[in-house]
Amino acid sequence: MCGICGILRRDGQPIEVDLLNRINQAMVHRGPDDEGRFLDGPLGMAMRRLAIIDRAGGRQPIQNEDGSVTVVYNGEIYNYRELTRLLVGRGHHFRTRSDTEVLVHLYEEFGLDGFQRLNGMFAFSLWDGKRRRLVLGRDRTGIKPLVYADTGKEFVWASETRALLIHPSVSRELDPLALQTYLRFYYIPSPRTIFRFVRKLQPGHLLVLENNTSPRLVRFWELPEECEAVPEEEARKALPGLLRAAIERHFQSEVPVGVYLSGGLDSTSIVALASEFSSEPLRTFSIGFQEASYSELDDAEAVASRYNTIHRSYRLESAQVPQILEDWTTRVAEPFGDWSALANYEVSRRAKEEVTVILRGDGGDEVLGGYPTYSAQRILPWFRKIPSPIRRGLLRTVAAKTPASGKKLGWDVKLRAFLRGAEEEPLIAHFRFKEIFGPEEIDALLSDPPTEKFDPFQEYAEKARGADLLRKVMGLDLVTFLEGNGYAVGDLTTMLHSVESRVPFMDNEFFDYGWKLPARYFVRGLRTKALFREAMEPFLPPKVVRAPKRGFVIPGSLWLRSPGNPVHELGRDIVLSDRIQSTGLLIPDLVRRYWKEHNEGRVDRTRALTAVFGLVLWAEKHLV
Repeated sequence: MCGICGILRRDGQPIEVDLLNRINQAMVHRGPDDEGRFLDGPLGMAMRRLAIIDRAGGRQPIQNEDGSVTVVYNGEIYNYRELTRLLVGRGHHFRTRSDTEVLVHLYEEFGLDGFQRLNGMFAFSLWDGKRRRLVLGRDRTGIKPLVYADTGKEFVWASETRALLIHPSVSRELDPLALQTYLRFYYIPSPRTIFRFVRKLQPGHLLVLENNTSPRLVRFWELPEECEAVPEEEARKALPGLLRAAIERHFQSEVPVGVYLSGGLDSTSIVALASEFSSEPLRTFSIGFQEASYSELDDAEAVASRYNTIHRSYRLESAQVPQILEDWTTRVAEPFGDWSALANYEVSRRAKEEVTVILRGDGGDEVLGGYPTYSAQRILPWFRKIPSPIRRGLLRTVAAKTPASGKKLGWDVKLRAFLRGAEEEPLIAHFRFKEIFGPEEIDALLSDPPTEKFDPFQEYAEKARGADLLRKVMGLDLVTFLEGNGYAVGDLTTMLHSVESRVPFMDNEFFDYGWKLPARYFVRGLRTKALFREAMEPFLPPKVVRAPKRGFVIPGSLWLRSPGNPVHELGRDIVLSDRIQSTGLLIPDLVRRYWKEHNEGRVDRTRALTAVFGLVLWAEKHLV
């Protein structure tokens, strides 16, 4: 795991080395163990290294035999041993035992087509000195980040937006379409960032720049649309073995490895299967809260006891939140509205005391049909048979008059979310189930409402791929929520503490098998992950198998409406002072109304409020 960056000048003049070093130094948290640099006239690449595999010999940059191809990279290639054997058999000579070296020889042997052979998480920059060609690459689903900017005179890239912005020619001009996207989603999926001229390299793509031409994007992977008619019983037997093999690949390391354990189905499955091959007790880490209805620490501790792990449980107190928000918004140059990141940030800080690599359950819900919104898709056709006056009248009246429960994902929240999307076509309905602000709310919220009407839901819905409607919905979550929020939060909350995060559910072999199975195997009425639950039943406690999807949510709803609570007081200061107006982005009227409704217990406005607070806190630090 590393941080990478680079500069390519279009005029052929040598780059400013001090500037490259400063960009690289801004990512020291991503790689405190070592640093490297490569210069070739108008091209400069640099990296910070967190040493995990071939710690002694795997220093970067790494080159091929004659030094004509050079790479810096961030990530892990889990099939590097198999690829090394293949390439050695074709006459290539390896100088290290590092997975990094596979990249230069793959490129030598297969050109741009070679990168589709990689099973791993990665973002890299490769320089072909003979062709004067720059190649950037990002893994299939976007686990590892990579951002870039084309200033006209220079092309600049880095693992983090904050590092990229150190370059004085990279503009901080706001992207109005990205701002609308953030207010609809509370995160920003690829290819946009909050800054108009900074872009994320899209997952499964290469960016190729050569001979001073414009950069061109080359797709090397996309979500499969086909479905394989594997019998259910055969799939049920295959899934645990495939996941076990994926976990074992993800345990490759020369430093201590741990697992984030929530006590839910995905993280418990990782612990259960890893316990079968680990020669030492696993190290597991959990975080919860004093508020019992939001905390899953008891469940996590029961799982840890069942599998004899060395377990650490922590609690996030509301008193910690203002300082964590201060740290987060200082160190992260994009707004985030998902405050579950704060708990992840804290548990990563504590885990670093014992491990350098951590396994997470990200991706399991998207691949295996785990979200309740997938069941909502099954309900929609039946719901629409209800006469329109009842559908649009009575039920909406009931929802409007239902007070906020304050519970974790209370039914009041679910009912309102469902009704938001219930009249839309299925793909748009899926987005509206999760919507933060609607178009009319955004017009009321923005100090300069957009003249260009933009619907990010429609933009992403048009890209939906899958064998059937439900697979398309899962695919939408994969290319929006998982990439734009799940992976981004997972990467930043761990790397800010110099911890590498790995996600075995997104291993190529497991993903490819699971994704091609019919969605009906996993979503049966209101039951989610049905086939996976059945497959894991021999390995897991019955309570874990039967438990519904709970999600990881901090008690923000309660904290925000509790006068005297540090989170409430922070929110109150933002809402009632001039801080919202001072951003130049928002007007406070709608936010103040929502604050009042939330604190009076009429409507749970947690996500809307945290989205606004995240934007305000970000703007105060980064919008210059």
